Amino acid sequence: MRTLTELSSKTHQNLKINSNEVSSYLSRQHILAVEAAELVQAATYYPVFLTRNNQNGGWAFSAVTSVQIEQNVYIEQDGTLAGFCPSALKTYPLHLMQKPGNEKQFTIGFDASGNAISAQGDQPLFNEDSSASQVLAERTQLLNQSIQLVKQTFDFTRMLDELSLIKSIDLTVHYQSGETNTIQGLNTIDEDAFALLSGEQLAALQKQGYLMPIHALLMSLLQINQLIQRHNKQASRGVITNVKIEVSKDTANVM
Repeated sequence: MRTLTELSSKTHQNLKINSNEVSSYLSRQHILAVEAAELVQAATYYPVFLTRNNQNGGWAFSAVTSVQIEQNVYIEQDGTLAGFCPSALKTYPLHLMQKPGNEKQFTIGFDASGNAISAQGDQPLFNEDSSASQVLAERTQLLNQSIQLVKQTFDFTRMLDELSLIKSIDLTVHYQSGETNTIQGLNTIDEDAFALLSGEQLAALQKQGYLMPIHALLMSLLQINQLIQRHNKQASRGVITNVKIEVSKDTANVM
């Protein structure tokens, strides 16, 4: 589990964000955290699934960018992301954290053990007068907005759970070599359960604005074809012939 250090203009005046390290981090992200409010946009580029949050056991949304760990096939030659960029990536390497000594307040933190923020970076976090740089100000604003985004995701996934609309699935990847790899730990909308909802339940989903993101999650499964195409364009990886979505099994690699 990552340990965060509270960012301070007094202690960290000379620290900067290292753009190369940020690009390297992005290239290793085989899943991207997505909030509920971002589902419709994310679904136009990536297959998006529900996953369990390792820290609190709650539900989260994850856009899959590769079938292989620590690889991202959506990275362009210039190091940028080819698809929609979720808010969690826009703020990296800064994070929202509970303020030490006051769990009711939030502050800005960073991983002091990493290399994404250091004195050798190229994007200053503070100006000479110790005020926040434009880079820090922009990320701080996004992090403050993320509090509401996280709450919306919690409310949405809680309702999906209460209505038993979450179904556990596996992705079985078939390679041209004859090898297969099954990825577990993914979930999507249970279409059969969704079809059995009462008019009252559907009206409740509609009132909360949840029907569109539900359909976006289902439609995002079509992006598996784009994922395969991007994977196969990179010669260093084994060619994928197809990916099958199956009811979850007991043994597999968890993303």
